[in-house]
Amino acid sequence: MSEGLKNALLKIWNYVRTNPKTSAAGVVGFIASMLAHYGVIFPESIQAQIIGLTVLVVSILASDGGKG
Repeated sequence: MSEGLKNALLKIWNYVRTNPKTSAAGVVGFIASMLAHYGVIFPESIQAQIIGLTVLVVSILASDGGKG
């Protein structure tokens, strides 16, 4: 994993953790804006991993009600 991508994912995670009321749409929008900001273009397999990570983050938020 490249440093830029790792840093982007850390920023996304910190944003999600510090904004517990963030909606799923907000998370997806934020991730999309981060990817656009870094000018990242992924091959399909990496895109699938990013989508999977997004779904995971959203499902974590949904399951704990944003308390954790």
